[in-house]
Amino acid sequence: MRVLLAPIPLNPLRLNPFGPREKSLANTMADSDLPAPLQSLIRDVTHRSKLWHSERLDVARELIAHFHDGLASGASPETLASTFGPPVQAAALIRRAKNRGRPRAWRVMAAACHGVAYLVLAILALYLLLAARAFLTTPNIARNYLAEINAPILKIPEPDRAWPLYRLAYLAQPRGPKEVLDRLPDIRVDDPLRPAALAYLKESEPVLKLVRQAAARPSLGRPLSNVGYDFESDVHSFWLAGLDDEKARAGAQAQATSFALAANPNPELITVLLPHLGTLRAFARLLTFDAREAAQSGDASRVHTDLQTIYRMAEHCRENDFLIGGLVFVAIHDVASQELSNILRDRPALLSDEQLASLAHLAARAPMTVNFDGERLAKADLLQRTYSDNGRGDGHLTAEGYRTLQKYLSIYQGVLYQQGYAGLQPIDVLMVPATSGLAPSRRELSTVFDDFYDRSQRFAATPPWKRTDADNPDTYIENLVAGPLARIRYSLISLLAPAMSKIAWAHDRSAQHRDGVLTAVAVELFRRKHGSYPNSLAEIETSLLPAIPLDIFDGLPLRYLLHDARPVIYSVGVDRKDDQGRAPEKINYTIGGPDRWMSESRAKDILNNPTQRHAIDGDWILWPLPPEPVPNPPEQE
Repeated sequence: MRVLLAPIPLNPLRLNPFGPREKSLANTMADSDLPAPLQSLIRDVTHRSKLWHSERLDVARELIAHFHDGLASGASPETLASTFGPPVQAAALIRRAKNRGRPRAWRVMAAACHGVAYLVLAILALYLLLAARAFLTTPNIARNYLAEINAPILKIPEPDRAWPLYRLAYLAQPRGPKEVLDRLPDIRVDDPLRPAALAYLKESEPVLKLVRQAAARPSLGRPLSNVGYDFESDVHSFWLAGLDDEKARAGAQAQATSFALAANPNPELITVLLPHLGTLRAFARLLTFDAREAAQSGDASRVHTDLQTIYRMAEHCRENDFLIGGLVFVAIHDVASQELSNILRDRPALLSDEQLASLAHLAARAPMTVNFDGERLAKADLLQRTYSDNGRGDGHLTAEGYRTLQKYLSIYQGVLYQQGYAGLQPIDVLMVPATSGLAPSRRELSTVFDDFYDRSQRFAATPPWKRTDADNPDTYIENLVAGPLARIRYSLISLLAPAMSKIAWAHDRSAQHRDGVLTAVAVELFRRKHGSYPNSLAEIETSLLPAIPLDIFDGLPLRYLLHDARPVIYSVGVDRKDDQGRAPEKINYTIGGPDRWMSESRAKDILNNPTQRHAIDGDWILWPLPPEPVPNPPEQE
């Protein structure tokens, strides 16, 4: 028997691993003088062992020695080959024995490499499954939410619809000097622009007549659409911008062609456009300027009609229950209330008792509520266009849904996709499976949206003085996306969720302004009836003031006092202390203001800061409003 020394199992680096190594093994076999069947068996076993080359040489030498011993004992090559066993099994046993003899560090590294390889394979398999799931399923667009919204609008009788008249008013709008239009309605009697503004107002009388007629109708009656152009209105818009008729029509045609949308009986609700809101705000500014000029000339009837029109236009803005409509309602409603407040301050005898009462009823009849019905429908429409539907209210994000979300994101960022949108780019195709797997399920995302809207509804309905930071739905969203993974998972809701605390406060602030004006109307009517102002709001009859409005900062009745024989109606303001109707010395809205909501702890910090306390240390004067500052005269060139 030959005794072979086992070499150290190393696998040295060679520049040509397939040349000298194979030659060395072949030489070893050639030098063995074994019969061909046994040499073939050794080659098969060493090849199947998949060991390092040096280890294969060791195995070959050991097998050569083994077979030489067998031949020396008188066994035939065929017997040795048959008794050796299956080559596959022998190679596996040899490989296992050699692996156990390798260094521990190598075995740890090999196990780690195997683990990584298996993990990569598992990830690849999961990725392929997610890809198949995302690309082989499509959303089920089962409901036409836009049609459901438009159905009751289309049932409104034509004589009750205001929009056709508003549209005619816009088409009748004359071209005016830009500097005048940019300044309306804040053009005073001594303003150099006043003659041009009065000329424009005179030319706009047919427009105002149509607007007044439209506002008197009970409903806006404008069906919603995702088509953003109206050719005739677009022509007029280009003409108002300074183009002649021919160029205006050419511009409108180019715009219509550029943004032409394919006919779609069920368009995305999130892409619905509301251009009429801007039109109504422009009409409100023109009516306010007309009311001021009417007040200057003592025309109480015209003032009354203009303010009525503005209040009614505000109600038209929120016919479709979308948050943006509610915010424009608040803005236009504030315009009317502020103008009524200014008239009571500067010309308290101008409007009759009946006129004041009718305006007060108009101001009070529209509650300052926040409505999420439109947003809930938009959420449901979004999910049906982006997620699959398993028939039980659940599903996953699809490739088509990923494409839709990319389009929505671009619209959100101000990029309007045209009809020829190319769809998913190569990088997007690679991202779809991962995004679909990481995104929450349809049921989970729907639940999170509904939870946010429910919290927002409760927050807006809770009196401001009872709200806590924990109730703030904005905090709920911040906590939802606190981690990096959650930020990715819930990116859609963080993108679409509005800043609810600001929206709720816009409604609260407007309601407090309105309450101040309604109280001022009641105080003026009391004076006319009794010959003097009341000493307290409790003296006012309920027929003039059904209930004393509450201060939104502390929940107590609004404060009232007589200062130099003139009434002052005020809220304690954000500092939550009664300063007897004293306004802050100098308001700085970069720090805060008496009418800007902040927590009590934040307000105390500002009050304790000697360089900042002036911004909020005082009361929020609701009536009489301070006179508007006189604008700086234009610079002489």
